[in-house]
Amino acid sequence: MKRNIISITALIFATVCLLIIAIYVKKSSDTDEGGSNNYIAGEYTQYDFVMGTYMTQTIYGDDSQENLNETAEKIASEISALDEDCLSWRSDTSTVAKLNNEYIAGENYDLDLRTGNVIKKALDICKTSEGALDITMRPLIACWGIEQYDLASGEEFTVPSFEELEEAKSHTGYEKVNLITEEDAGNIKYYINISESGLGIDLGAVGKGAALDMAYETLEEEGISGALISVGGSIMAYGEKGDGSDFRIGIRNPEGDANDVMGYVEIAGNDGQKVCVSTSGGYEKYVEADGEVYHHILDRETMYPSDSGLISVTVICSDGLTSDGLSTACFVLGYEKSLELLPEYDAEAIFIDDNHNVYVTDGIYDNFVLTDDTYNIKN
Repeated sequence: MKRNIISITALIFATVCLLIIAIYVKKSSDTDEGGSNNYIAGEYTQYDFVMGTYMTQTIYGDDSQENLNETAEKIASEISALDEDCLSWRSDTSTVAKLNNEYIAGENYDLDLRTGNVIKKALDICKTSEGALDITMRPLIACWGIEQYDLASGEEFTVPSFEELEEAKSHTGYEKVNLITEEDAGNIKYYINISESGLGIDLGAVGKGAALDMAYETLEEEGISGALISVGGSIMAYGEKGDGSDFRIGIRNPEGDANDVMGYVEIAGNDGQKVCVSTSGGYEKYVEADGEVYHHILDRETMYPSDSGLISVTVICSDGLTSDGLSTACFVLGYEKSLELLPEYDAEAIFIDDNHNVYVTDGIYDNFVLTDDTYNIKN
């Protein structure tokens, strides 16, 4: 992320409940209540539920409401298909689910192009972060069961035993996954080879970012001049707003409600370019047992929820999947080690630790504004 792509101007926020990052879009007139879609000349906002989370699209352009609506519908449909047909381990029809259920250790398994592209980029982050991000964590995640735990069920959450965790960990390891790429007459074909049985691929840590990258492709194809799109905790600012003002993206207060922000970062419009912002935090999914809080971001080395001293990490770069994957990796690595990883991807970050200290990397330091005086910037 280069400093010259970010500058300070007008506020744009679009509030989306249950997002990791709270976004606010400031409009020239009041919007409809209740999450309904709405249109102002040259600006259309649509709300959807995709990938198990809320999605908001604000699309700018001179097109009619119908044309902007069609673009938004196309993006939502393509993201749903990406999840259900390619990436979701929960969907029986997806490439990843079939891979997890059908692969034979040591044999090549065919991948579709989109899934192959996602796994290729994700594996690169796994390797560069030395496993802080690991796309084979499904057995360990399932062992903890934090994502599936239902407080309303009345059942008491039980922390897995060391023996259970050791068994689950033995079936993890991105190092056991080999992605094979073949190219023929400009056409790329992917195969995946997993050396041991029992592994489970889980792309949840990069899926929302991958969705933003797909949305970007559609915006380019449709000739859209600007957009602000959020999928869960990942956000993309694309192109330029109709009034030429900058995007302002709020950073959620990790100790507040879903709509509480502790600051914001301002991103200048840039014709045909995108900037992606992803946040990972322990507050997203967690359970309590015997007075202890256990969140869902696991450290493969310890087999327990990450205890790096961070409670939130926001990563900003030009690629959605990369920002998403890096936010998880940095959360596990901690502040100091993350400073070595971020330059590998030309990325910037905002770290919040458990002492309410905020650390902002140089490339965005001048463009981050702290609005909550219970936090302290330490740079």
